Amino acid sequence: MPNDFFRFKEFTVFQDRCAMKVSTDACLLGAWAPFPEISGNLLDIGAGTGLLSLMLAQRFPEAHITALEIDLQAAQQAAENIRRSPFNERIEVVCGDVRNFAPEALFDGIIANPPFFQNSLKGQDAARNRARHSDDTLDFPELYTAVTRLLKPGGSFALLLPVQAQEGWEKGLISGKLQLAAMLKSRPLPEKEPNRVIYFYRKGILSGKSAVSELSVYERYGDYSLDFRKLLQPFYERL
Repeated sequence: MPNDFFRFKEFTVFQDRCAMKVSTDACLLGAWAPFPEISGNLLDIGAGTGLLSLMLAQRFPEAHITALEIDLQAAQQAAENIRRSPFNERIEVVCGDVRNFAPEALFDGIIANPPFFQNSLKGQDAARNRARHSDDTLDFPELYTAVTRLLKPGGSFALLLPVQAQEGWEKGLISGKLQLAAMLKSRPLPEKEPNRVIYFYRKGILSGKSAVSELSVYERYGDYSLDFRKLLQPFYERL
């Protein structure tokens, strides 16, 4: 398959104009994030190709999704992917900065797959730097502030990060507005250490302990694990 598109069961994601491409990590986030059955409004911060918005639209047939993307070319690519999908009437693409985004109503759920490469060496491609380096666009305190501002009381927030960014993110969670409800640690192989973590928060007070689980993407390279297959089976055309 050419690397400028990725075909899923119910939609196709073209990515030729996007700095950040479809990744296994993002697919895992979209499939796992344990949002309650939502019929209201969802926000995808940093929508990129529109992948997460499309996955949420497939999972929640009654939801309306706002795909917010700061980069114009990426927003145009997301709009094109969504227009070609069966969910185009329920997903709105907005090109803008979440720091000054002012919707008419708060959101029932928010999902984010922010840049992984904070404070690391930048390349020559400005669009790719914006997509990959959060110090160019949105840092963790700003993301936290935006999420708590835009999320309804009792609403849910799902966030994907590399494990090396955990400490930096968790240091900012001092106000107590977001309460951890569940966490998934992902590793590439059973014998490897986790390299990604997906947080799932609720806004407000929670009772009981948060659920922490782990998952291996591959049983061996080239062979997805059973847990991964179960999660992604509704989305992947071939698995």
